[in-house]
Amino acid sequence: MDTFDYQGLTPKRLFPDTMNEEFIGMKAMYKSDWRDINVQYEYGRITSYNNKYIFIDFVGNGHGQACRYNDVLLAPTVIAPHLCEI
Repeated sequence: MDTFDYQGLTPKRLFPDTMNEEFIGMKAMYKSDWRDINVQYEYGRITSYNNKYIFIDFVGNGHGQACRYNDVLLAPTVIAPHLCEI
């Protein structure tokens, strides 16, 4: 994984066993290929989850797309909303 850092904050990795309803609606970052520095982050909101996928709404229509947990991070705005804006 690349070293994304925003003013000393590192986005939080999400895991199936630590997910709960509090994460629904939170901002998340998705990157399809962590090894490629040219692939940009996509931002969206968590709509739901299961033990295999986390569902992210990237366009704001309320419908999440299935993403692997390894490809999703909790956005820094959730960790410290006063420091950055998505």
